[in-house]
Amino acid sequence: MLTELLATLRTGDTVTVARLNRLGRNSAHIMQLVADLHERQVRFVALDLVINTATPAGRLVLGIFAALAEYDRESIRERATAGIALAKAQGKHLGRRLGVDAGKLAKVQACLTAGMSVHQTVAATGVSESSVKRYRRQLELRNSEAG
Repeated sequence: MLTELLATLRTGDTVTVARLNRLGRNSAHIMQLVADLHERQVRFVALDLVINTATPAGRLVLGIFAALAEYDRESIRERATAGIALAKAQGKHLGRRLGVDAGKLAKVQACLTAGMSVHQTVAATGVSESSVKRYRRQLELRNSEAG
């Protein structure tokens, strides 16, 4: 999307973003984009910081805030990584639950054995459609291995 925008810009255009940190991956990337825009005589405005790169002061403020935005992203990443490590150390499971709910599987198996469709099984058991289909595949796999 950014590539498409950059390809369509003409001299005198203005690129406006709601938040500075949405423009690029890191401060170096943001500064490079803004420098490229400046070379092409395209104005850049960040609404959240009221930055206008048409002036030297605006470009200075942009550099400062780009560095702060990168710092903020890095600190969030570090906190998230530390939180995940702590959760794993405490034995908490992250992501989708493992295994099969035996009670739900039994209900689904009974419905499917009775010849009910997936939609009828969902209505009768309250188990989601994706789970019913997943349980059906597991049951079919078990039956093919046993037979």
